Amino acid sequence: MKLSSIFIALFLSFICTAQPGYNVISNLGMPTNHIRDLIIDNDTIVGLGMAYADSSFSQQGLLVVKFDSAGNFITSNLILDSLGDHLSIDKHWGKIINTPEGGYAMTTATFNRTSTLLVKANNDLEVEFVKEYADTINLSNFRYVIENAPGGGYLLYGSIQRPNFKNNPFVRRVDSHGNTIWFNYYGDYDKTASIVDLKVINDSTIIAAVVEDSGPSTSHSRLVSIDLDGNVKLSWSSGPQPEIGYLRKVIPIAAGGGYITYGVYVTEITINGTKMVQSTIAKLSADFELLWVEHFGNVYPLASNLIFWDIEQTLDGYFIGAGQSVIEKTTTSDFSTGWLLKFTEYGDILWERKDMGPYPENYINSHYFGGVGVLSSGNIVAGGTATKGWDKYIWLVKVTNDGCMDTILCEPITGIVERAQKEKEVMKFYPNPASKSVTVELPSALEAVEISIYDLQGRAVSRQIFDEMPIRVELPTGHLPTGIYILKAHGPNGTLGQGKLAILNGP
Repeated sequence: MKLSSIFIALFLSFICTAQPGYNVISNLGMPTNHIRDLIIDNDTIVGLGMAYADSSFSQQGLLVVKFDSAGNFITSNLILDSLGDHLSIDKHWGKIINTPEGGYAMTTATFNRTSTLLVKANNDLEVEFVKEYADTINLSNFRYVIENAPGGGYLLYGSIQRPNFKNNPFVRRVDSHGNTIWFNYYGDYDKTASIVDLKVINDSTIIAAVVEDSGPSTSHSRLVSIDLDGNVKLSWSSGPQPEIGYLRKVIPIAAGGGYITYGVYVTEITINGTKMVQSTIAKLSADFELLWVEHFGNVYPLASNLIFWDIEQTLDGYFIGAGQSVIEKTTTSDFSTGWLLKFTEYGDILWERKDMGPYPENYINSHYFGGVGVLSSGNIVAGGTATKGWDKYIWLVKVTNDGCMDTILCEPITGIVERAQKEKEVMKFYPNPASKSVTVELPSALEAVEISIYDLQGRAVSRQIFDEMPIRVELPTGHLPTGIYILKAHGPNGTLGQGKLAILNGP
């Protein structure tokens, strides 16, 4: 064999082994087959979505599908309603989970009946039972999300539209067969609100993230700590238009306690009433004290839903968000993309990807990732929907822990410096407690520094922007009431530091 042939063979072999990622579309042959959620089960990819049983579109069912870690199809099941109704889910309700006893549990809504179904399937995706939660009193009963309950059974949560047309947040605890143990509402009957996320902290505590829509400029977010009997242990409420945004996800932090939250922050309300929002990551203590806030990414109308639909922890202790964003075009419409972003618990963004499905650009309508999971190798798999014309398909993307689809052309991340260490190096402020003023000191002069003071509800009570900030600056605080605040300095490359500031200005 010629040396050149040997070189080519070795090079092609290297290319194949050095490309662990993929960007693939799967068509199971069912009309509009697609997924809107994804989980990982023992390195198997499990997706939940929808499809029609036939080309006449007579009945829409719940699609559950399995792939191996390489994206190869294993099996699927199209679950149809026994009464002939359509079944439906969306990106923010209707979810699938692994269950402790094996198999999967999922929620779905009926289209014509005012009901939600809890479906339990085994590892082969065969249905074990279906439990229906019919509602003859309320107007709508579809927004159900599912989580495993401590000690067995499930926690079902979301919102229900009451007879007064207001959505009320709720939690329903059920046993492993779906029978109700208790059911509670967690909001005022006359106010529209929803539990947007819920996590189990330990064997006795649940944390729920609530968004209350009380008006165009007065909506706010809440965090509610609940015991296993449904009683409220602790509750925190932001001010209107909170700096932490309208919550979408809450993530308990094991080390040291506290929570990472993800939401959308209202940057402005246009003259026609459109809320423009930006993605926001924040950290709160175990007692719901705001520690820091980071706004990032593009600004879009709230209704565009360009957000994370799922956030999971990676094997190295960081976090991966998956959802929907766009690639902006100057001469044509923006292209919808899948969005992956990895960040630390200090708000540092490690890497970001915006992927499009493997179609020519002129066919792109709407692509998004509805779920994300982490394999035992540390590689990341995101799944969702790719749209081509009127057709929808299952879309899977796999990348390395460094966000690379091709390890030859993508440089791994090295030398990560976590926020806690950076805070010690770059900023200090004194006196603390302060009265009439506080001095903020940086190691060197910087351009474009913003210094803000927040109350514990996340509202900015003082904000100053310096086009060129000196090493030391004195900020007035005499106008602020006595209390505990959060002082934060933000520079061109991210947060320079933050910390609790006590202010003593009399009663």
